[in-house]
Amino acid sequence: MFDLRETLSIFLQEHNEALASLVADEIWLGKLAYLADMFNLPNQLNLSLQGRDANILLNQNIITAVIKKLYMWKTRINDDVVDMFPVLCDYNFNKNSSNTELVFSYNIWNCCLSILRSTF
Repeated sequence: MFDLRETLSIFLQEHNEALASLVADEIWLGKLAYLADMFNLPNQLNLSLQGRDANILLNQNIITAVIKKLYMWKTRINDDVVDMFPVLCDYNFNKNSSNTELVFSYNIWNCCLSILRSTF
C-alpha cells in the first residue's frame, strides 16, 4: 500500500475526502512506511523457512537469527537509529526529514517489536 500511496490519494480524493486527508498526513505516512518495513520481516522469514532444502535445524537457526535481529532493532531505535527500515528511511530522505521522532513514537514501536519478538 505504501508504494501505491499516490494512486490511493487520487482515488480517495474522488471517493472519500476524509480518508484522502489521512493519506496526505506526513506522520501517518511515516507510520505506514514503518509498518511496510515491519511486515516485510515476517514475509521474508516465511519465505526463508520454506523450500526443498528446509529442515528443522536450519529453520531453528533462521528463527534464532530473526530474534537476535529484533533485539538489535529495539536497541537501535532507542539510540535514534532507523536505517534498518529502508522504506521509512527512503520516506524520510524524500521528505528531507532527519527528525525521526516526528514520524513515530519510540515507545509504540518498541512495544511492537517486543510483541513481534515474543511470538517467536
